[in-house]
Amino acid sequence: MPSDALIVGFQRALFSNEGGIGSAAIAHSAARTRHPVTEGLVALLEPFIDTVVVCAMTALTIVIASTPSWEQARAAVSTGAEAPEGVTLTSDAFAAVLPWLPVVLSVAVTLFAFSAVLSWAYYGRRRGSTCSGADAWRDWSTSSWCAGSSCSVPC
Repeated sequence: MPSDALIVGFQRALFSNEGGIGSAAIAHSAARTRHPVTEGLVALLEPFIDTVVVCAMTALTIVIASTPSWEQARAAVSTGAEAPEGVTLTSDAFAAVLPWLPVVLSVAVTLFAFSAVLSWAYYGRRRGSTCSGADAWRDWSTSSWCAGSSCSVPC
């Protein structure tokens, strides 16, 4: 049982940042710096800050606040039910400290989602221009943006 928790923890830590997915190299390769070693140090610090600092602090906040939703989630998971969303637990834990803190969390999650869309668009553009050339990629990119903006995604 503890080994299963350890494996899930490693899986989440690996994919909690761009380094685990493998797309961080695209962003770091576009950086213009006088000393490339400093960019490498930045790339090394990202997983540490994201996984150790941010994820650990969030988990500690949820556990220490011990809100009713956390207790219900623990009971549900121990019976084999589906685990609740992490943002819900985090929002409840933040609200236990300051009632307006979930609003800050909502803004942060929205900004994160928007920045993720922008970064993945950039990664796709870089990959497409590398594989098929800049001119062919520009035509495909324009048509895909037009087609994508007119489609609806079922929730």
